Amino acid sequence: MRWRCGSDTSRVSDYDDIKKQSGRFGGLHQRIHETFQRRSESPAAWAAWEQACRDFHSYESPMRFIESADGRRRLREGDPALVEHAIAFLELDPYVFRSGYAKAAIIRCIKRLSFTHAQIQRLQGVVLRALDKCDRQEFRAYCRLAAAVDSPAFDARIRERLTSPDSAVRRQARYVLDYMDDCRRSCRAG
Repeated sequence: MRWRCGSDTSRVSDYDDIKKQSGRFGGLHQRIHETFQRRSESPAAWAAWEQACRDFHSYESPMRFIESADGRRRLREGDPALVEHAIAFLELDPYVFRSGYAKAAIIRCIKRLSFTHAQIQRLQGVVLRALDKCDRQEFRAYCRLAAAVDSPAFDARIRERLTSPDSAVRRQARYVLDYMDDCRRSCRAG
């Protein structure tokens, strides 16, 4: 993966790279499941399953930038290219093996950074999209991200979801608002 920062053109490249790698990664993971079902049928089927496992484990994951200690350190330090890539990853929200853990790790690393206005808006969009989806294991991380990009307009957009016909969206919106309120109180007290 090439690390780029700056222009909208580089963002499009990041999106394309992440989509391509996530699709390939997801396909390799799916192939393990498919070959697993048939592995006991013959020695060739067993070999196909073993090869699928080798292919999956040797593939360079689209989350590799956050899987290394150096990548997490650079992200916490605010490396502009890596931050841009991380935001693009969160925006695309790939749903592949271990992507939830990667998203939570990204959020842990970036939540204390200073963002540009455009980055704040993009991250607010990430949180709003997470609210509108079903629960995933990384949802608590999105609550932490919401507190990091808080604004009155953002708060209002979350409150709009309190009247959603979907009870899960209402519950998640309440959870995010409660988390943000707790953060605001602790900031005022400390």
